[in-house]
Amino acid sequence: MAWENPKTNWGQLGQTVPGVDDFNRIEENIRIVGEYNRAPGYGVASGTNAKAITAFYNQPPVIEAVASLDSPPAGVSIVDATYYGWGAAVKVQNTNTTNKQVTLVIQGKPLTVQNKERAIARDETSILENGVLRFEFPANPLVQTLSQAQAIADALLASVKEPRRDIEMDWFGNPALLLGDRVTVKGKDYHVIRQELDWQGYLQARLTGRKTE
Repeated sequence: MAWENPKTNWGQLGQTVPGVDDFNRIEENIRIVGEYNRAPGYGVASGTNAKAITAFYNQPPVIEAVASLDSPPAGVSIVDATYYGWGAAVKVQNTNTTNKQVTLVIQGKPLTVQNKERAIARDETSILENGVLRFEFPANPLVQTLSQAQAIADALLASVKEPRRDIEMDWFGNPALLLGDRVTVKGKDYHVIRQELDWQGYLQARLTGRKTE
């Protein structure tokens, strides 16, 4: 059996009760639609309608992709194809009156990372003062040259090699100190950001300072 156009005059005089032929037509049309959607090897239904196929590459991203049909039968061809880095949208048309099966092949050039290089930036003075603090920049396909990577590494190092660390210390205290006053501790200058004074027969204090620029 073949596809039959659906009946559109239900409800009219004499067209209210489905008969055997009606049920056979409906069942056969359902079977044909199922073949259209689920035929193995990218089945292509008969007629002039194009079947849209979305294909995903095994190793994206891919450039210069080209879609083709592997030994297609007569009357089956690709009528449209749009290529992306992750895959392709392909339309296959069958002009025959019977269903056909075809295999879609897409060939292209996958982009892979080769000959990796590493850019390193370090400051020996900062390492002596603060110890070794490691940071690894996450992989980014937009960084494509060693000079770009080195510029990023140098910029990151410049922004963190002299950290403005806070210091806390217990000492005898000085009530005259105000917020923002500068104090020197072990040769380093700090701004006072907090001071807690306590009297227990003698004056003691806890001071918090922030390293100056």
